[in-house]
Amino acid sequence: MLGRTYAVSLLGLTGEIVEIEADLSSNLPAFVLIGLPDAALGEAKDRVRAAAINSGCGLPNRKITVNLSPAALPKHGSGFDLAIALAALAAAGTVSSESIGGVLHLGELGLDGRLRPINGVLPAVLAASRAGFESVMVPTGNADEAALVPGVRVIPVASLREAAIWHGGEFEPEIVEPRNFESIVPLDPENVHQGAALEVKPLHWGTLEQIAISGSGAPLLVLLDRVTDPHNVGAVLRSSEVF
Repeated sequence: MLGRTYAVSLLGLTGEIVEIEADLSSNLPAFVLIGLPDAALGEAKDRVRAAAINSGCGLPNRKITVNLSPAALPKHGSGFDLAIALAALAAAGTVSSESIGGVLHLGELGLDGRLRPINGVLPAVLAASRAGFESVMVPTGNADEAALVPGVRVIPVASLREAAIWHGGEFEPEIVEPRNFESIVPLDPENVHQGAALEVKPLHWGTLEQIAISGSGAPLLVLLDRVTDPHNVGAVLRSSEVF
């Protein structure tokens, strides 16, 4: 049986849809990942197998081949973990192949099966929307960011087991503490306002002549200002995608 689902590869601010196929064969047990993955993505096979075992939905002790298509497109990062795991589980008959084929998946897996938030969710979901996807599954910690894109159903999950259950896997639900921002950054519990904590340091911009774009004519300096109209959803999303 073949399992197939989709993820997004980000090249700068541009997202390209990646088809992820998983196949099981009767050869000696192995996990093979092909399709031009980088080093971080190449390690997904170890994360996925450990996460599946620790989630109670282990993969068969057979050869698993996962193909990332188009093969010529560079792919990097750990945001493919969830899609790879679900494609493999579908190939094993553990979850519904039809169900995972209609959803785009984003998320990094911990060895315990929990889903970690990833960077670049907004441009990735925008790419999914432009490609015609109506549903996107993301880590719980990325749900609010993903929900900024109109017209896309966001499915937040905290673990691989929860994702497998959503796609028809017959497992008992379990309560999992999601990976979120508050568990990483020590915010004051007495704070009454919502916000974000950032670690910043000033940049030395140099003089105007040094930062202006030189050419055949007068120097050109491009200034990016904030969006003042909160109802201009398209402008807000494009600005957020850049910054």
